[in-house]
Amino acid sequence: MKSLKSTFSIFLLFLFSLGQTKAQSKEELSYQEYIQNILLFHPLAQSIKLNEQNAELQNMVSKGLLDPLFYTDFANKNFNEKEYYSTVSSKLVIPTTYGVDFVAGYNYNRGYFLNPYDNTNSDVLWNIGIEANLLQGFRNNERSIGIQQTALYAQQFLNQSKLQLNNLIYSATLEYLNWQALYQMQNIYQENLELSMEYAKQTKVLYQGGEKTAMDTEEAEIYLQKAKNELEKNSYYLLKATAGVESYLWYNSGSLKLAQNTVPQRQIPQWNIPEPNANDIANNPFLLEYQQKIALSKLEQTLKAEKLKPKLKLKYNPLFSNLNPSGFNGLQNYTFGLELTTPILFRAEKAQVQLGELKIDALEFELANKTRELEIKLENNLALQEKLKTINEISAKNIVGYKKLLDGEIELYKFGESSVFLLNKRQESYITEKIKFLETQLQLNIERLTYTFLNQTLDADPSL
Repeated sequence: MKSLKSTFSIFLLFLFSLGQTKAQSKEELSYQEYIQNILLFHPLAQSIKLNEQNAELQNMVSKGLLDPLFYTDFANKNFNEKEYYSTVSSKLVIPTTYGVDFVAGYNYNRGYFLNPYDNTNSDVLWNIGIEANLLQGFRNNERSIGIQQTALYAQQFLNQSKLQLNNLIYSATLEYLNWQALYQMQNIYQENLELSMEYAKQTKVLYQGGEKTAMDTEEAEIYLQKAKNELEKNSYYLLKATAGVESYLWYNSGSLKLAQNTVPQRQIPQWNIPEPNANDIANNPFLLEYQQKIALSKLEQTLKAEKLKPKLKLKYNPLFSNLNPSGFNGLQNYTFGLELTTPILFRAEKAQVQLGELKIDALEFELANKTRELEIKLENNLALQEKLKTINEISAKNIVGYKKLLDGEIELYKFGESSVFLLNKRQESYITEKIKFLETQLQLNIERLTYTFLNQTLDADPSL
């Protein structure tokens, strides 16, 4: 794409040309400048960038799941000028991706009516140890699965950005192609009008010379009015197409309006059309969306399957009375505990696992169906492109032939050897074929655009 400087210059052209009522020299709005404006300023393009920020934040969430945790608890009771108890408990927990936490902390408790369970004598009682889930949650737990899920969520946001951006470029390009085709048709209908005006003028001269009748001049005038009508009708559609293009043009937070002398580029933009490739299709963002849903469902399934195991939690913390290593008395002082929890029948857990399997199967069937649909669309699109190319090649040859016939008929008409009717038929065939050529070319370009859209590579195509 062109530089930002080029883009801003075209914006200035728009902004300072809004008040013009009389078109001067024509200014071309190239397809590249049009798309660059959309990518830089269109509200949807701006909102798509939020997905990229969401992806970055999801990565931060993933890292935050392993952040150390600090707990502290203080309780104090004084009554009748007597300290019943004063307890302080603090703990630092360092989590891991496994179901094991490293724990360090201290307790300092005193008072006349202190629960003997909380007694720490006169020293601070330190502890360092582990808390571990030995069965359920040891390898697969909400923390480890959560890290994988947030990574997938980040990929989803980026994938959605690509899908949304391709949709935006696709719809905007359709408007541009329609505007471009109708502008070129306007030139053809203008040519048709000028030819009709020339014939009407010649017919009047021949009538005055006695070589044509009043009926001939009337017929020539009818064809002239018909040509004017066709030009006006196309002007109507061109005006609508211009409005369609303008609806995609923005600058900062305001919409832009094309100057009256702004025209589309003459040459139709081309897109790189690679042959369908299985790997390319597998990595298509549209299919990746389903693959990511399946991956997330499988992670959920892993957690559900983990709940079929009993919960067995181990807590072991050696104790020592001060931070000096001499205060540590081997394994004589410690706290130790085991906690076991298990359902008897596991009916709810088994049902959840089976429901998860059904969900994954349904998503995989849907992915297989969407993959095949995409393959068929791509194959059919290439076949349609070949047909349209053939039609256009024939049409281009016909235009040359019809032009020769028209030129020949014009010469005959000048010498009074042809009629207004025959001349008009030659002209009509020539103009109609040129319009058909443009319509077929437009359809071919739409098919090329659609192929690139189906590949979800519009935003990355270097030919843009």
